[in-house]
Amino acid sequence: MVNEIDELHNNFIKYVQIFENRGGVGNSNPHPHCQIRGTDFIPNEIEKEPTNQKEYYQKHTQCLLCSVVAYELHGKDRIVFENANWIIYIPFWAT
Repeated sequence: MVNEIDELHNNFIKYVQIFENRGGVGNSNPHPHCQIRGTDFIPNEIEKEPTNQKEYYQKHTQCLLCSVVAYELHGKDRIVFENANWIIYIPFWAT
């Protein structure tokens, strides 16, 4: 997958999104599979992230993602996997 992402960036793609597609209506592959989507622009919400995270840090003196991880570790309701180096969780905003 890294080779595909590098190739997309070499072709003036500015944003790459990797996602799982589980099939369904209108999909040619009914089984779960990974897809890569590349665009020649950065979506508005993604472009705002660095500014929003900087503002959060200035207000709370802690990074936004660190706060989210601390919250998830406290409740443990959405944690899928955790070890000394990694935490994998399903964000509360996921559907």
